[in-house]
Amino acid sequence: MTADAPDSLTDLATLRDREAVAVREEIQVVDAAEFADATELDSHVVVGVASEAGVLLQNDGHHGWTLPAFPVEAGDDWLAVARREFERLTGVSVTIDAVERLRAHEYRVPDTGDSTTVYNVVVRATPTARIPEDPQSRVDGTEIQWFADVPEDAPGPVATDIELFVD
Repeated sequence: MTADAPDSLTDLATLRDREAVAVREEIQVVDAAEFADATELDSHVVVGVASEAGVLLQNDGHHGWTLPAFPVEAGDDWLAVARREFERLTGVSVTIDAVERLRAHEYRVPDTGDSTTVYNVVVRATPTARIPEDPQSRVDGTEIQWFADVPEDAPGPVATDIELFVD
């Protein structure tokens, strides 16, 4: 692990002071119905792994091709979730090299003052063993594949994250 990545990460506020971490914050004003939907959204740790084969992406059948992303519950260690879930997906463990990006999306209801924030933390990782050029997912319903470029249909934030790992 490099100096850019802590051993564990439970307090995302510590990332705001790190020069090497790009912080992106967005506030969206919503009505009560949209707020109810937003409270159902999960925060995720997103794992970027690149090799001579490209960048490893997953398709869970719902979101298209994305970097492997795993839900994080309040109080979880973000990096422990990244390591555990990536190994569950691929069968290969990873070392976290750096935290690349923190994205915070706050949803606010102006009439009530209610708000909720969904976080995505993007980390750079190195596999401890070789991932095959034709990898097989160990998670039912999820495909994994190496990509040389960002998929054309990747939405903005997803494409921006993938670009971090494409040469």
